[in-house]
Amino acid sequence: QGALTIGAGDFQAADAWIQTADLEIDGVLELSRVFEYMVLARIKLARQDLHSCDVLLSGLIVLLEGENRICSLIEAYNLKAVCSYLLKQEEKAQHYLGKSLELGQSEGYTRSFLEEGPVLTELLKKFSQRPVKSGDKQETKLIGYAKMLYQSTDGYSELDRRGDTPPELEHQEEAEAVLSRRELE
Repeated sequence: QGALTIGAGDFQAADAWIQTADLEIDGVLELSRVFEYMVLARIKLARQDLHSCDVLLSGLIVLLEGENRICSLIEAYNLKAVCSYLLKQEEKAQHYLGKSLELGQSEGYTRSFLEEGPVLTELLKKFSQRPVKSGDKQETKLIGYAKMLYQSTDGYSELDRRGDTPPELEHQEEAEAVLSRRELE
């Protein structure tokens, strides 16, 4: 319900959902409520409550790294990358995207990246254009994976195919900048 309300741009309903969800984020996070924490993180991103979102995602990542919840961990890493980018912490954003790509590549994930929205698309583009350290096979594989994912997104255009660089994605404050396509539908 929270994801649907923010996708529709209904911040009042999202706030009501937050109140009724009764999520405690200052203490120990509960594994059984991972989905709700992800929704809350997306709401915080959409509202540009970036510092609070960053703290929530850090706790969520610590929780998930100790579990075998790969899909949720990829999602958390992706959201952390987006949040870091919006906080203008590009190196940190690339770090978390790299962790996500490493997990995603080993398990064959694509939708987790393709449906995450334009900010992650921009991060995939930048990651795929990184120079490779000589002889670093793992880095080469991750860059190739990022390039394949980027070329599968709506953000990959004719300009990219020709090698031209389209204008940089501006940091957007609208919900569309951080919500995935499936959440906006």
